[in-house]
Amino acid sequence: MGAAESSTSSRPPGTMLLAKEQPEKSKRTNRGPKRKCVLLFDDDDENDASHSSSTLLLNRKDVLRLVWNLPKRLRLTWRKLFDTNTDGLSFTRLVESLTKNEATSFCIAVETKEKKGEIFGALMVFPEREGLTLNKTEWQGLSESYLFTFPQKQANVKRQPKKFLASANTDGHYCWCCRDMVASERFPNGLAFGGKEYPIKHFAMYIDEHMETLTTRKTGVTYEGWGCEDSNIENETMTIERVEVWQCDAEDERGEKPKKKNNIVAEMDGSAAVAAQKMKMKGGESHKNGDGGVLSEKHREARFLATVGSTKIALE
Repeated sequence: MGAAESSTSSRPPGTMLLAKEQPEKSKRTNRGPKRKCVLLFDDDDENDASHSSSTLLLNRKDVLRLVWNLPKRLRLTWRKLFDTNTDGLSFTRLVESLTKNEATSFCIAVETKEKKGEIFGALMVFPEREGLTLNKTEWQGLSESYLFTFPQKQANVKRQPKKFLASANTDGHYCWCCRDMVASERFPNGLAFGGKEYPIKHFAMYIDEHMETLTTRKTGVTYEGWGCEDSNIENETMTIERVEVWQCDAEDERGEKPKKKNNIVAEMDGSAAVAAQKMKMKGGESHKNGDGGVLSEKHREARFLATVGSTKIALE
């Protein structure tokens, strides 16, 4: 075995490198349908100015850089649930968007007035068909959840997120959400991620119940690295400028629309039609000789799944 083979075989089979850990060659070859993520909006108006990449806190490129750590079911279709630009700075509306039945796993991004352009965010993962519960007075979420930050945008520079995954010895304090509790240190109102609620509010990231401030604390108990030297996280309270929320496991109900936009589907349908025509002209010799030329529905589906790796997008 050559040196090149031995270096690649040192990694256990089935493991995935993070986006920033991918070698240059892998970055080129892995770009494609497996990373495709469709962004949807409730009003289904893609031409709305508020939905352009320049006005979103998280555009499609930002989302693609976030989904590497997620289960496959959370990498396909994201729907925007809440935006302070249209919904206002309302904690009630924010909580309602996070706790309604169809919203389970979600991503929240926050921009502050003090650090304009930077994004503080949390990506919360819940069991399938379950989600955040209001006033549960206990921590919620799964260990796939993580916090992230994005730096300010710079010309000709890719904006890469810093991700803070759940630590190996995590305390399980992924997400806390209360709104209607009697004010107390034991059961504080607000939306929080990581850290602890008692005896003092020492959350890693905390949005207060009036949705006026975002507070960060240097604590890596839940999310590893949050608050370390190169994380740029300080013990500070900032004024919220804008909040954006995305549902990560939305159903794509656009009917035939995805098929029209999927170049791979169109290409395969075209090649299948050409091959079928050739078979017809040859009198079905491929079928008789068993040389694999039969492009049945089942065969085409298997080829497509092997290429795209996404049953949902392929078959809807």
